[in-house]
Amino acid sequence: MAPMKTAGYTFLPTSEILSAMASHSASIRADQRDPAMGNGTDTDNHTNDDSDADADGDTDRPGRPFLPPALRSESFAARRSSEWSTTTNTSSTALLAPSTSASTSSSTLPSTSFDLESAPGLFSSLRNPSARKRRLHRIRTGYFSWPLICGMFAVLVLVYTAIDHFLPDSSLLSLSGGVYTHAGQESVYAGQAQGGGSDTAPHHVAVAVGDADADPALIGVMPFKGDTTHVLVPITPIPPSLDLLRPITTRPPHRVLSTYYLDGTYHSEGSPAPQSQLDIVYLWVNSTSRFFQDALVAKAAEEHVVGARGRARRWRDNGELRPAIRSAVQHLGNALRKVHLLTGDYEFPLDEFRDRLPYEDEMEEGVEVLGWRAGQIPTWLDWDRVANANAVGAGASANGKVAWHPHSEVFRLPKDHGVLDGRLRDGTGQEEEKWREEAIPSFDSFEIESRVGWISGLSENFVLSNDDMFILSSLSASDFHHPLLGTVVRFEPSPQLLVKPVFTPDLLSTPGEWGGLQHASLLLSKRFPSRPRMYMHHMPKALTRSLVQEASVMFAEDLTKAATRAFRESRRGEGDVEIAWLVTHLGVERWREALLWSWAVAKVGGEAGEWGDGAREEVRGVLKIKAGGEGEVEDEVMVVKGKRSTLGNVAAITKRAGWGMPRKSTYTFSSMDGHLPPRPDIDIISTSCSISLSKCFAPDFLSSSTPYPAQEIFRNIAFVHPECGDCLIDALVTASGTRGLSAFLPSETDVYYPEQRDPAEWERSEPMLPLTSTWEGVDFSLNRVVRPGQDTWDGIQPAEDGAVRLREWCIKLLSRYAYTFAITPSHFAMVRTYRQLENTLASFDRREDLAMVCINDDQPDYAGEENRRVYREWTERRWGKVQATWEREWGMKRFEGKRGRRSMKRKSEQKEVGTG
Repeated sequence: MAPMKTAGYTFLPTSEILSAMASHSASIRADQRDPAMGNGTDTDNHTNDDSDADADGDTDRPGRPFLPPALRSESFAARRSSEWSTTTNTSSTALLAPSTSASTSSSTLPSTSFDLESAPGLFSSLRNPSARKRRLHRIRTGYFSWPLICGMFAVLVLVYTAIDHFLPDSSLLSLSGGVYTHAGQESVYAGQAQGGGSDTAPHHVAVAVGDADADPALIGVMPFKGDTTHVLVPITPIPPSLDLLRPITTRPPHRVLSTYYLDGTYHSEGSPAPQSQLDIVYLWVNSTSRFFQDALVAKAAEEHVVGARGRARRWRDNGELRPAIRSAVQHLGNALRKVHLLTGDYEFPLDEFRDRLPYEDEMEEGVEVLGWRAGQIPTWLDWDRVANANAVGAGASANGKVAWHPHSEVFRLPKDHGVLDGRLRDGTGQEEEKWREEAIPSFDSFEIESRVGWISGLSENFVLSNDDMFILSSLSASDFHHPLLGTVVRFEPSPQLLVKPVFTPDLLSTPGEWGGLQHASLLLSKRFPSRPRMYMHHMPKALTRSLVQEASVMFAEDLTKAATRAFRESRRGEGDVEIAWLVTHLGVERWREALLWSWAVAKVGGEAGEWGDGAREEVRGVLKIKAGGEGEVEDEVMVVKGKRSTLGNVAAITKRAGWGMPRKSTYTFSSMDGHLPPRPDIDIISTSCSISLSKCFAPDFLSSSTPYPAQEIFRNIAFVHPECGDCLIDALVTASGTRGLSAFLPSETDVYYPEQRDPAEWERSEPMLPLTSTWEGVDFSLNRVVRPGQDTWDGIQPAEDGAVRLREWCIKLLSRYAYTFAITPSHFAMVRTYRQLENTLASFDRREDLAMVCINDDQPDYAGEENRRVYREWTERRWGKVQATWEREWGMKRFEGKRGRRSMKRKSEQKEVGTG
């Protein structure tokens, strides 16, 4: 913006004047710094321009703004000249300065530009009395009236202070060339940098995100000075990967679990096991951020995606996140341990924002910083509280309720004790670095969700949610996970919504969800039986960390390729993968596989690994086949599933154990009763199926004396002919009685002595069947699967002779995948107009039975403020009084109490309980 002249004065852009003022401290420190670095810029917004030291003593500090190595050799003088000679803000507020004639000497301010090299000298003269005296005449006659500049500076200070005090989110006008706009409480980039927040001195934050049993992610995250919507995330050499597939520590004690799995009863000796708390994960981005938009446009061009910027509805923020978190905290109560907020972080022009970078002495020692990324945070989030609480591992304390994670933390590849999965190696040793360059930034929620297994400090049992999902009623941990019955799943059993294992070319770049769903179904059908699978309710989803990480290892190749798709419309790879749906159905299939393996390989095959005469007697007993010659036995055997009462004593057991019963969910099917039926929502009195002996086992199986490898029988009934396995499960459940799984489990005396060898890739102390993406050609034998010490937990030591107790091994394996189907009153609303939004929210208020809702914003891209107003009013009524200690002190309650003088229009723009 060129200066304007009028009435003997030149109007200069505010940015130029303030940039000159900011350079004052840099000039007086120039001789204290490394010449190769050039003169730094004082990054603190001080207002005492005539003192010998700034208020916090920062002026004379020997530190310097921390620059990544790539920028350190740049000449400061050249940079300063190029930066100051260009004015990018065409709408900055102008200040008055006396105009000069065209014949003014080079040492004075020309009428068309600001003398950049003389500006530091101008302000350094204020500290040097002799220099001040020598320049006094030139200042008064050549630059501008000194009393005037002091007066205008004082005005700026007053304006700065007034904005900082009166705006509820402390959003400040951008002073670096950007245009400030405001939408509710979320500051919006529309130019360069944005101001915001309380202007306290920056400090180093070493964020240790997680609980005591997790690997802490120490991130040298720093505040982005003058900006409440971003933090600085250092770019460092890739740190050690999170240790995947850690032992599960939330199981009930051995005696409780083994008794329940045997006969469905509760063993109450000793202290009851506490019910573990839940974490909840939210994904969020601020699409109004300049950094977000720049990254989106660049990534769309890289992947040849057209029109990415125009799809506002996909990233539009109606202020949902804030009340969504409040709803979870209020209605989950003590069941909620921690909220994990996963947000985007993006590269930004460091040279343009170097005055916002931290000083070297503020950086964590020993951390090699290669650059910086701008990590997004909601403007209402109290960063100091969140960062400090996590730094000391505050866990579930009030201040430690919210943990923050950038995308760059979780976009990692699966490594077994630091060694990249063998299927992903290309021999370069740089596989993860190259992959990360391609994968992030990401704007595809499917692929961001696929990395949640790398969230540091994530609890074993957690809930994956979106910012448009709200909890309306009080819930307990058992609404999402029961200590004995496992993860609570919510499927839609309608035949019209079955997800087929078919992926057609038209699904590769679809913006909807069915491409990700059917690709996930196809992956499952390569590893397990190929069949359509139930659609999953679009509500907060209960997951386990261990199963998410299992999926990340089992389908490493497919998920790694899919994660490079930054948009759903991308043409990269083989399609998106809907991870929550994949993981939930993976648990269903792993449970079925574990049941059949426990019976066919561990119990019947045993240490010998063969099906012989004993196996034939076992089959006769399970299928109730009377003894006789082969000709007397029909090949087709009918199986009628008996009545079960697993769920009948759940309430009594839960009460005796001191656990919480589900408050809004009705359990209708438990995996303790077998494999998931087509209608788990209906209590069917009796079902039947048939088994072909020759197809399921072998021709002349009952009359032959030929031994068969146990793992071959298992493969046949589990994968080749899955209908055999499904029917056998019904028969074995019936043989177990009305409760428990005794017919599947080896006897108490059955042991196995694994051979001594080095651990194979991904072998852990946890029992797991092979983590492969296909069943074909996989070794399912005891020798391959069972390792020493995997049968122990809860203080039970492994046998001294190396024996593994197979019953304990199988129970531990099964408990990893247990699940229960539940019906929970919930509602999914697709909203296309703000009137429809009003009616939808009103209907929610009338229904006291509702536990969870999802409000899907499908309005046109031009929809805006009316939506925010409707959301704001509704969320304020419901969650306006939640004690949100993770929010800024000047939050909604303080704003309402002290800002009553503001006009109703201003309230509508600023006061947002639900600003996301």
